[in-house]
Amino acid sequence: MDTFYDCHSIENIYLPITTIKKDIFLIRTFTNCYSLTSIDLSNYIGRSLNAEIFQGCANLSYIDISSFDHVTTNLFKDLPKEGEIKLNKRAFNDIKDLIPEDWTIILVK
Repeated sequence: MDTFYDCHSIENIYLPITTIKKDIFLIRTFTNCYSLTSIDLSNYIGRSLNAEIFQGCANLSYIDISSFDHVTTNLFKDLPKEGEIKLNKRAFNDIKDLIPEDWTIILVK
C-alpha cells in the first residue's frame, strides 16, 4: 500500500492508535517523502517493518518504531547520517550492526 508515497510536503507523521489498521505499512508507504523529518509509529502493533518503507526519505532523522519486533536490514539506505531511532530489543538485534554511528539509539522493552 503506497499510503503516503511521493507526499513531498509532509514533514511529521504521528498516527494515533485509532487510525492504524493492520498491514497499513507495507512496501513504499513513505517512499519519496523527502521533507519527512520525524515519524512515530509506536502505536502500530506490527510484527515486521519492510526497509523500503523509508526509501527516498533523505531528511528523516527521528524514527519511533518501538512496536515492531523485526526490521529488515537495509532500513538506513536513504536516511541521513545522523538521527535518532527508538526501537525494541528484538528489532535492535536485527539491525544493531547496521545503525549508522551517529544515530542515537533508544531501546524500549
